[in-house]
Amino acid sequence: MATKIWRCAAARLLAVSPVPALIAPWGSGLGSILTFHQIAEQRSKYRLETDALRFGPALFRQVVRTLVGRGFDLVSMSELARRMRQPQPAKFVALTFDDGSLDTYTEAFGICRALGVPITIFIATGPMERKFPMWWLGLEQLVESQDEILFHVKGKRFHYPAVTSAQKRLAYRRLAHQFTNALSGECLALCEAIEAKYPISFMRTTNENAIRPEMVAEMHASGLVEVGAHSVTHANLRLAQRDEVASEMESSRRALEAVINAPVRHFAYPYGTVRTAGPREFALCRELGFETAVTTRTSNLFQRDFDEPHRLPRLSMNGDYQSTRMVDLLLSGTVPMIKQTIGPFKRI
Repeated sequence: MATKIWRCAAARLLAVSPVPALIAPWGSGLGSILTFHQIAEQRSKYRLETDALRFGPALFRQVVRTLVGRGFDLVSMSELARRMRQPQPAKFVALTFDDGSLDTYTEAFGICRALGVPITIFIATGPMERKFPMWWLGLEQLVESQDEILFHVKGKRFHYPAVTSAQKRLAYRRLAHQFTNALSGECLALCEAIEAKYPISFMRTTNENAIRPEMVAEMHASGLVEVGAHSVTHANLRLAQRDEVASEMESSRRALEAVINAPVRHFAYPYGTVRTAGPREFALCRELGFETAVTTRTSNLFQRDFDEPHRLPRLSMNGDYQSTRMVDLLLSGTVPMIKQTIGPFKRI
């Protein structure tokens, strides 16, 4: 926690310093892709990692207005792909939203529609169709409600004290690590074991928090929202066999195309880190005909990225940094430069 506090304080100091303006001329690249997850107020009493996924609606509106005021062209992923083929002098930013949370519809869509701004939403279709849980939200409920977590899965014992805030944060991180390093069947087994012991329903939580197909169709019909695939089960693709990875990609695309009655041309790798998406996944996206695919590797876009459209980097609007000044810090290229050299900044 102390490292996190130091990191946040250092980032805020950098954001108000002259550094971003000095780095921007050579660090900002040709454009940027910003990543959001939930447009919602932070709600974790114990500051669990889930709150890093939440970015307040009022601040999001301010961020969009700031981008427009800075003179950026706000573009969809298809328009971004067109500019990769036909470069233009104007700097651009694509606003992207991962997972398919309900607030993408109730908050982000309403704000962007009112401002006439295009967005791209990458949807994991399992939660959308109520066939696979948003397990990270169920874990949040579990850790916040229990002082001790103890369960067994296939003879393996999981035990986490969760009395203090620090213990709860550590318990959440360790539990989440089990899920992110498991195949989809193993994730379901973990959910079932927890539900057998505690008053938690992962699918009820998913039903309350995941976007619905009719909402996706409405957003697409507005002409402002482009829909992209994000796998079926939000899987760690590098753990799966090649044919399973292809199925995650193609099945999510087919499900979304059936909802919007239009082609789905773009993909976002679940988690999107070097440990969860690599050369095999990039090649599969290309072979399956996706026009672009995005990671969570931190960088602005440069010409070298245009040559590899199936491994595009993005800039994450982390909920730990609730400030419009962070937009300038990210877009300047300062954060990617620092993350490459100073370890504590790696989670900005």
